[in-house]
Amino acid sequence: MVGDEDCDDQIADVDGWRCKPGCKSGNYDGWDCIPTPTGLGTFKSICTEIPWDGLVVGLETCDDGLDDGNGCDGTKNISFNLPGWKCIGGSNTTATICKEICGDGH
Repeated sequence: MVGDEDCDDQIADVDGWRCKPGCKSGNYDGWDCIPTPTGLGTFKSICTEIPWDGLVVGLETCDDGLDDGNGCDGTKNISFNLPGWKCIGGSNTTATICKEICGDGH
């Protein structure tokens, strides 16, 4: 990041990914982007998914917005379906909906 950039993940203006195009509007919802020194006197943004925020982004397959051990769970910033649960939907604007699976032995 140089000048007045406040988020630069080194992906050239790909809309809908981690940093907003133009590098001047921060990161998209669902992403945590931290300026990290490159060792060359500049910075780049290291971006990771935010677990339990109710938004399915990046490598997340599930995010119901809850850290309650039911439906979706998050480990190492990636949310995933737990055994015994069917989780459907979810996007970069809506949360996943999870329901128990009856008769599956869990």
